[in-house]
This record gives sequence, structure tokens and C-alpha cells, in this order.
Amino acid sequence: QLSFIRRLQTLRPTIVHLNPSLNFPSFARDTLFAITAKLHGAKLLVFFRGWDEAFAQTLDKGWRWLYRIGLGRADHIIALSSDIAMQLQRWSSKQQIDIDRTVVPNDLIVGFDLDQKLTDVANDQTLRVLLMARLEPEKGVRETIEAVVRLASAGQKIHLTIAGAGSFQQELEDQLSRHPEVAEHVSFVGYVRNEEKKALLLRSHVYCLPTYHGEGLPNALVEALAFGLPVITCAAGGIKDLFADGSMGYLVEPKKPEAIEQRLLELLTDRELARKIGSFNHNFAKEQLLASSAANRLAAAYASLAAE
Repeated sequence: QLSFIRRLQTLRPTIVHLNPSLNFPSFARDTLFAITAKLHGAKLLVFFRGWDEAFAQTLDKGWRWLYRIGLGRADHIIALSSDIAMQLQRWSSKQQIDIDRTVVPNDLIVGFDLDQKLTDVANDQTLRVLLMARLEPEKGVRETIEAVVRLASAGQKIHLTIAGAGSFQQELEDQLSRHPEVAEHVSFVGYVRNEEKKALLLRSHVYCLPTYHGEGLPNALVEALAFGLPVITCAAGGIKDLFADGSMGYLVEPKKPEAIEQRLLELLTDRELARKIGSFNHNFAKEQLLASSAANRLAAAYASLAAE
């Protein structure tokens, strides 16, 4: 906080941009930043990058005043979903609230060949499914494993790669151990990043995240769209504001492994459909989800604030 005050006094910025998550540590830190920025006469832009629904409910039950004296004094707010925007509007209706999206770094898809991806999808007899997320119960990992186990047990050629880390992994591995006959159809690869993550996205055919977590807009889901993967997910958080059911893949009901199984089987048996969806997703991401387009939107927000 002292360093922040010194920066404000030295730089005298026109705009201070904060990227909080709505959880206790971030809220406590950034509330002080927000108050200090306003005391030094800066315009304040707040972009909520994460959202803990349990903490939001705590604020809603009697601590909204703390939001109003800090982050709620922002001149411009950006949220990752319409649900979050509506909640913030209830807490303080004084400022503009826009909805924006998680984006893909431009260099992540440098060298990506859509035609090669679509050829792989058509020619590989095994449907290669990727679930990349923190390993938490609400991410739908257990249901995805169950759907794949059912398909593999029925003789379908399918493989699920689970990328991520978390305390829930042991329970998932125990779940899989009860089906040793299909264990080879599921792999845990742990947390991945950079080139390892890119390689996973390149060799996968479908991205599955049937989450019922309090999401913003998951990075991995947006990256999957950019790499031409059909997506199976749920209408959680910011996903429902972005996702076009049918065009981008499928929305399924939470906690319904049979729904995931049905959609995976459709993509497994109709590769032309998988190719069509994958092509749509890649082109959509190139047009709307690259970091360069988000930077342009943010620059416009800065210009608008500075002109006020």
C-alpha cells in the first residue's frame, strides 16, 4: 500500500486500472487501492477477473457498504458475465458496467494450421477429449470420466486427457480404479503450461468442461475455441454470455454424465460435424477473442475515461 501511494504521488496517473477477483484477499487489498486512487484524484477502472460466489453472498448480506466505499467508486467497471454485472449493479448503480471476455494471446496460435487439425479429426479413429481445469468437484471432472468410461466400456474408441492439479485428483483416480478394464482410456498429465499446453490443444479433438462452478469465462475454454475444438460445457457464469449452443458445441445440464456421453458419441460418430464446429470456433476466436482485439477495447475505455 505504501509503495502504491508513492507511485501515485510520483506518476500522478489519470487512470488507475485494478484487476481484482471477488474473494477476501483480493477484495481487502484492492478496496484500499481503490480508496487511495480516488483520494489522489485518479479515474478508476475496475475489471473483475474472478468471482467467488460464497464471498459475494457474504458481501450481499450486510457488507455492501464496504464495496461502495472502495471498488464501487469506480468510474468504469468491466465484468466477465451478465450475472456478475447485474450483481454489481445492485450494489452500486452509479457507473457504467460493461461485459468483456477472456482472450487468447495472439502468439499462442501462431503456426496453428486449421486444415491440419480438421484432417486429424477426420482420420484419427480415436476421439481425443481434453479436460483442462483445476481439479475441483464443481468442474465436472467426475461426470466427464463417467461418460468416457461408459463409452469405452461399450467399445467406443475414445481417450480422455485430464490436465490440471488439485486435491480432488486422488478421488478421481480412485473413481477410475473401479474400472480397470477402461483405465487406459483416461490419462492424468498434471498442470501444463506454455508449449506443453499448446501441444495438448493441438492433438485434442474435443474440449469438455461441464462446470457448475461460479465461473467468469475460463481461459482454457477460450483457448480450446481458438484451436478449433468443439466444446461441451454448461451455462455457468460468463460461458452462457459467449457460448452458442450447437454452433460451438453443446451446453449440457450440470451433473449429467449421460448428457456428456450422448454429445461425445455424436462427435465421435459424426466427424464431419466435429470438423464443422471446430472450423467455426477457430474463426470466431480469431475475429473476437484475440488479445489484440481486447487491447483495442480497453484502449477505447481508457480514452473515454480520460476525456470525461
